[in-house]
Amino acid sequence: SRDLWFGSWLLSELAKAAALEIVQQNGNDISCLVFPAPDKLEQLKSFDFNAPNKVVARVRCNPAELGDTVKEAVLRRLRAICNDAYKEIKGKFERMVAEQQVGDFPEFFWVSYPINGSYKQARNFAEALLNARKATRNFPPITWGSNDPKCSLDGSRESVIPPSVHQQMKEDQLYENYGVQRGEHLCGVCLLKRHGRRGPEEYFFSTSHVAALPLLCKLTDKHRPLVEKYVGKLKELGIAADALGTVRPPHPVFGPHDGQLLFEERLREFFKEEGKLLQAKEALRTFLKEAFDGKKPLPYYALLLADGDHMGKVIDAQETPEKHQELSR
Repeated sequence: SRDLWFGSWLLSELAKAAALEIVQQNGNDISCLVFPAPDKLEQLKSFDFNAPNKVVARVRCNPAELGDTVKEAVLRRLRAICNDAYKEIKGKFERMVAEQQVGDFPEFFWVSYPINGSYKQARNFAEALLNARKATRNFPPITWGSNDPKCSLDGSRESVIPPSVHQQMKEDQLYENYGVQRGEHLCGVCLLKRHGRRGPEEYFFSTSHVAALPLLCKLTDKHRPLVEKYVGKLKELGIAADALGTVRPPHPVFGPHDGQLLFEERLREFFKEEGKLLQAKEALRTFLKEAFDGKKPLPYYALLLADGDHMGKVIDAQETPEKHQELSR
């Protein structure tokens, strides 16, 4: 879920970089963009503006030259996001290999077709060309092939975290330095997604926190002393500060603490000594009994996937670029 959360934003940022370069190469004429169709140039630089993974535009410059400059703009934005994410990693890793994997990650295709009076016909031809181009796959040689373990998440790229790290570091050190658990090997792309931030105020809720939300929503001011007592006991037992979580915005009663603290099975990750673990579990049981009459958070929840059907047919019905721009907005 974190992969989807950050990956969708990353794709939007790269698409915005492409759209912005197209506008700049066409005399800063924002009206050249058909999809997306922002009203102002500043929107393409705004954090709140989202862009699709396909950009449609009417251009006056040489399409071949434009394709090269747009691709470089996309990769430049990707490198900037990657650098910001890698700054968060405290441990040593194969930085050069990681950057090669990230640079090879995005697939970039472009086509052009002259309008010659009929926008609808030109767009249909362009779509056919794009489908053909996407089916003609490029397979550049892999530059990072090695005997290192494959990435635990995608299984296709080699891990950039040295195997020796897993042998030498304790679990809390692995999490603090790399944000991984023991035995979890990450490639450069997945390391980017693990440490990437969509913005200074953006926070990704852990799956445990989402599962605990039905209980957390029942907390009121009268429960505040109970929360302080429970969290205080965990601190007394020596739980690491980052394990408490930095949820933003903080819960009005539970504060910035992660909902994972309401699951007994998660406490084992923070307390290795059996004596401290038993005390932490007892403190949790006491908190749940006093705050929720002993109810425990359910570890399961549903995901609702919503999508727009037949959007392609709607787009195909647009006869002019102006109509297509209106639909885009």
